[in-house]
Amino acid sequence: MRLIIIAGCVALLAACGGSETQSSTPEPSASFSVPANGERTGEVPTSAVKGQTFSLQAATGDDGGVDFDAYDESMDFALGAINEFWIETMANDFGQEWIPPEEFIAYYPPEEEGPVCGDEPVGAENAVYCAQPGSDFIAWDEPGLMLPYYLDLGDMATAVILAHEFGHGAQARLGLSEEFPLTIESELQADCFAGAWAQWADDQGLLGKDAADQAAEAVISVGDPESVPWNAPDAHGTAEERLDAFATGIDVGAPGCVELYAPGFSG
Repeated sequence: MRLIIIAGCVALLAACGGSETQSSTPEPSASFSVPANGERTGEVPTSAVKGQTFSLQAATGDDGGVDFDAYDESMDFALGAINEFWIETMANDFGQEWIPPEEFIAYYPPEEEGPVCGDEPVGAENAVYCAQPGSDFIAWDEPGLMLPYYLDLGDMATAVILAHEFGHGAQARLGLSEEFPLTIESELQADCFAGAWAQWADDQGLLGKDAADQAAEAVISVGDPESVPWNAPDAHGTAEERLDAFATGIDVGAPGCVELYAPGFSG
């Protein structure tokens, strides 16, 4: 069954003001602190929990408005599902073994500094994949990015952010990372990979009926404003461009993303 997203996407773009709307992170409903269970970093499953689906809504609680046990469970579920997708996809479509990132790191600015990628800290309100000598990790600002998205948009939204970063990990493993002339090409291919994952997740019965709208809303919310040039060093694409790449991934799968969003495709 093909995940239906385009009609909902058009409505969401109109509601959000289209690609002219400045990207902004949803504001947290409360101030978050590092939870009592300590450092939030470590390994995750390599497969989705059987019988579990994305709930498409936050589990609220007494710790800054969120139930951290439920949040942790949703994040592990997403990470496991994306890992499983790439294990299958790398073997079946690219003939190689998927090696998961070495670490998954949730950091808590300003209480603690984020990890360093190369010589640069990853910064607040951010999620990144880092592939540098001695580093292979996915990291995210939990209070400034993931928890606001979880509370405001639900667990499918946080999963889409993670799927995008896994897409960058796939680029590194396919030898593509250093081949893109422009940053935006790498970013749009990662969005395409995220769409391919979303379709796979739907085929596995992991998505609820509102998952497409939630995924689209997450993609729209991180789009660049129209004023950002296509060739800017940090350009990721407007809401419309990113949503188109995500929808393309739904239609063509990961191999199609490699073909249609190959390095230099915008030239």
